[in-house]
Amino acid sequence: EAQLIGDFNGWDGSNHQMERNEFGVWTIKIPNPNGDPAIPHNSRVKFRFKCPNGAWVDRIPAWIKYATVDPTRFAAPYDGVYWDPPPSE
Repeated sequence: EAQLIGDFNGWDGSNHQMERNEFGVWTIKIPNPNGDPAIPHNSRVKFRFKCPNGAWVDRIPAWIKYATVDPTRFAAPYDGVYWDPPPSE
């Protein structure tokens, strides 16, 4: 089981379940009914995977191009950052 989590969904992946395709790659399609990006530019994101023992682990997506750490948290893990700036930037 896998979920996409991040700022855009309050780190709650219950509505963003991923599916594994025939090649073993996890995928998800997120609708954007109003035309805005489904995940806003500069949002922190991670994948959440359920281990065989039932524990959940969070990982930075392999395709992420930018990662950051929260400077307000001691020993905070890195978060992936969805980087898709509008043409004006």
